[in-house]
Amino acid sequence: MILITGARGFIGSNLVTCLEAGGNIVLQLSRSDSFKKDASHLFLDLTSKDHLRHLKSLDIRPDTVIHLAGHIEISLKANPINPAHAPVPGPEDLPAIYRSNILATVNLIEFCREASVKHIIFASSQAVYGLPPTERITEETPCNPLEHYALSKECCEKILRLVVSDGIAVTIFRFPGVYSEMRDTGTVARFCQSALRYKLIRVTADLPLPFDVIHLEDVLNAFSCALATEPKKYEINNIATGEPASLNLLADRIAGLVPGCRVEHAACPQPVIRIDPAKAERRYAWKAVPSQVRLQQVLDSVQL
Repeated sequence: MILITGARGFIGSNLVTCLEAGGNIVLQLSRSDSFKKDASHLFLDLTSKDHLRHLKSLDIRPDTVIHLAGHIEISLKANPINPAHAPVPGPEDLPAIYRSNILATVNLIEFCREASVKHIIFASSQAVYGLPPTERITEETPCNPLEHYALSKECCEKILRLVVSDGIAVTIFRFPGVYSEMRDTGTVARFCQSALRYKLIRVTADLPLPFDVIHLEDVLNAFSCALATEPKKYEINNIATGEPASLNLLADRIAGLVPGCRVEHAACPQPVIRIDPAKAERRYAWKAVPSQVRLQQVLDSVQL
């Protein structure tokens, strides 16, 4: 049995469908203020001790837990010393971020210990790297979060590192923003719609921020590969295309697929990064489909 937290989210709901289609038994867990259970779905608040006690009482024993749930809130503002330098945190709901991301993860770990879970797969983020000193980003690139959501992800990674002493294998996936034909919001969707409708993409960014994206199918395939591979005690893998990336480059790639489309680049210089997925490619025989192919899929699906 595979337990998936955040099962009603964009990645979670599609991962449930993917895994069930492959014959897996999936138990879904979604956030709710009241505890309830049906045949294949748990509704509860992982930050609640009462809910955690109810969860333990059910005697559920999944082999693997895929932890996708979390509170995403990213707020940044210009560096007050020099706007060209790395941005600094803007207004964020710190209690909500740390409670929903760290406390929920700690309580989930407590459940995993008592349920003898063998493997935890944790969805981390490209954001843990912050504004890296070099274009190429590997798993050994130092983490330097720019804001509290990213810091909460790094904290969870470090907490999970200690779980291996309890005999639980831990796999960390660090991936950038996720898009697909099914998502009509977000940067990729907005750029594609603008390219087709106006033959123009305006990149409006006033902060120097690293930016990359990956298609949903490539992320789902990575999770499937991890489930089919004997886990190590603790490992971190970048899940990315490996292509040079920035907001400007994304706009250029989309415009290149739409005849007559032009791009107005951001006035603020945008750093180019390349998240190196070589480790995951070797480990799982996994590889993301080139972004040009995936972006064409999204363009073909846009309804004007």
